[in-house]
Amino acid sequence: MYIYCMYIYICIYIYIYIHIYSTLNLTYQKYILLVITYSCGSLVTAQQHTLQLLERAQNQALRLTTGAVKTSPIDATLFTTGNKPILELIKEKAVLLNEKLLRIP
Repeated sequence: MYIYCMYIYICIYIYIYIHIYSTLNLTYQKYILLVITYSCGSLVTAQQHTLQLLERAQNQALRLTTGAVKTSPIDATLFTTGNKPILELIKEKAVLLNEKLLRIP
């Protein structure tokens, strides 16, 4: 009976953890990431200091969503969440913006 109860508690804990994790990751992707990459066209030519600030903001947001500590490697949290580094996102969105601007009549 005791083992069965422990099994139920573990299953409930895993279900809650996965549900909370996926909700936080979705919140990061739909709200926080949009704010960070709002003006990617101007961020391509931004100074290195500005890009480092955005990178720190992304790292803090990823740590909050994954529950990771500050000493955990950021590459591991990026891999876990399935997100890309902010500098790569800025370059991708800048290329898309350039293509859109070229197609304006």
